[in-house]
Amino acid sequence: MELIPSAEGTQIEKRYAMGRFSQEVAIVMPDQKTVYFGDDGTDRIFFKFIADTAGDLSAGTLYAAKTAMDGETAMTIEWIMLGQGADAEIAAAIRALDAEFAQ
Repeated sequence: MELIPSAEGTQIEKRYAMGRFSQEVAIVMPDQKTVYFGDDGTDRIFFKFIADTAGDLSAGTLYAAKTAMDGETAMTIEWIMLGQGADAEIAAAIRALDAEFAQ
């Protein structure tokens, strides 16, 4: 979910393209395209989302970090692509499945 402040009040937008899981401590980088976030707890995943357009988090590519220790002090990170999508496409697919299962 994205909180969008405005003079009329704060809007809440679902961001399907960013994945569906418990997201915490998201930070949008200065390029306005890259977002890093994760989830507190043991054995959780660190994610990266790269938006297709700066300032618009409604479409982009989601990655998960694969980490490995290189010796005792260095860590390497490999980003594994999980998928690419847009909120509108994903919402339409959800509606189609809802309709299919409602029959």
